[in-house]
Formats: sequence, C-alpha cells, structure tokens
Amino acid sequence: MIQEEHVMPNRTIYVADGDLPYFERAQELAGGNLSAAIARAIRTFVEDQQEQRDGFEEVTVMVGREVQSYQRFQGRRLVKGTVTTPDGARSIRYEVYQTPKNNLAVYVREQPAWYQWRSEQWTDWNKWGRHDRKNWTQWMDNAIDYRLEVYPTLEELKPNVPPQIYAPIERIISNQAGLGKDGVEILDI
Repeated sequence: MIQEEHVMPNRTIYVADGDLPYFERAQELAGGNLSAAIARAIRTFVEDQQEQRDGFEEVTVMVGREVQSYQRFQGRRLVKGTVTTPDGARSIRYEVYQTPKNNLAVYVREQPAWYQWRSEQWTDWNKWGRHDRKNWTQWMDNAIDYRLEVYPTLEELKPNVPPQIYAPIERIISNQAGLGKDGVEILDI
C-alpha cells in the first residue's frame, strides 16, 4: 500500500528587521517549528476577524461575591434588563450574550434593591461610629454577587432567567436571519 504524502507549498514571508526578534522568539517558543507558530497565529487572526465581522466583541466581566476576579469571552449582547425579587429585597441585572459557539452567556449582578428602601430606613451616615461604617461598607461589598452562567441551549436557559428576560431572547434566537451583526433585530416593516 502506497501512502501519499501531503506536501505543503512553500511560502515566502518578508520580515522587517525590527520584527526579526519576534520571529526568533516565536521559533524558540514553538520548539523550532516557526511554520507551526505562524499557522497558529494566522488561524487566531482569521477567527478573531471573522468573529468581529459577525458582530462579536470581547466582553470582560467581574465575577465573585466576597472575592472578585475577571473573565473574558467573545459575545454579542442580545438583551439586558433588571428585575426585582418578589419580596422587593434584591435587584437582579441580566445581560445575555450569544457566543460564537452559539452558547448563551448570562452575566448576572445581584444586589440588595437599594432603591426600594424608604428614607426612614436610612440613618445619618455621619452619626455612625467608625466601627459601624466599616461593618456597613464591608456588608455592602459582600452583598453584591457577580456571576457568569453559560447555557448551551434555550431550553437549559429557560428555568434560569425570569420570563421577561427569556421571552426576547427566544424571539431573537428564533429569528436569527433577522439579526444584524451587532445583535440588533432587523425588522422588515
């Protein structure tokens, strides 16, 4: 059995003198295989450019409650909205993104519903002692929860967001053909 060998055609790349150190370092990092490093860089470049043309952008979000960190992904925002829990105690902000892999990334910011509190529930900040202020600010910092949840399908998303957030997402996803590159619905009216 004779096995055919796939031979890649040679390509010539002209490199400016100032860029030579980067090419040399890339070759070192790639274990001497500069072609593999260049092919990987080109793949990444093409994927990034295609995602931008499809309306995706880089999204960075803060996650955590007592300790926060940051996460980054490519996404196209579909909806954002804020709801209050039935008891009026918490305010939950949702931002829902579609990713290039068609997942639904839900960024959630949950905090006490400050705006619901009546003014008589507040006391004069200046009358509080130093110790009380420290406890108050620490409580405020820990009272806000930032989460990023990812769902592969609409069906898995549905029980995890309120109906008023889910309904426009379902409408937008079912009408993908009428969705602009920026995630905005295009109406034929």
